[in-house]
Amino acid sequence: IVPAYNEEGKLKQLFRAVPIKGKLKWLPTPGLGMKMFGVNLFKEASEVVYVCEGVFDSALLWETLSFTKMDEEEQLSTSAMSSSLLESSSVVGIPGCGAFQKGWRKLFKDKDVVLLFDNDHEKKSESTGRIIEPAGYNGLERTSTIIGTVANTIRMLDWGPKGWDENIADGADVRDILTGKVSLES
Repeated sequence: IVPAYNEEGKLKQLFRAVPIKGKLKWLPTPGLGMKMFGVNLFKEASEVVYVCEGVFDSALLWETLSFTKMDEEEQLSTSAMSSSLLESSSVVGIPGCGAFQKGWRKLFKDKDVVLLFDNDHEKKSESTGRIIEPAGYNGLERTSTIIGTVANTIRMLDWGPKGWDENIADGADVRDILTGKVSLES
């Protein structure tokens, strides 16, 4: 079970792992609506807010930022949260790239926002044969439109010119980058 929170940081949802077609999917409690992960740790004074797709991407990014600091141009390890990159930033996760809610935008007012959604490839519909646009890229566009009127800036993880990279696995994410499974240098 994974907790999720409303924009005030109050616990309002529980997601549970359910095996579907051989994969674990995180399903919300019916009737409670979509909520975000990590809002309970959100700091109003944050200058930068990172928005990840999923609870595990956001948790790993939060942990990575909390143990990393910058010294001139170099990243170094730190055990002091007060000197870490997390000191001036917050990390939240949304339950899917298309799940961003208009009511959440107040968290991003006057913030520099970084959207970190998955490398979703375009797909062909089995029933119609038509190309289906990449979900991650569509989610980036939708989310940036919602928060674009309140955020200072919006930056996005750039997987490639079409919003995805066919040379990187479909569904690759922030966790894959942080664990070294995927490299963006090519």
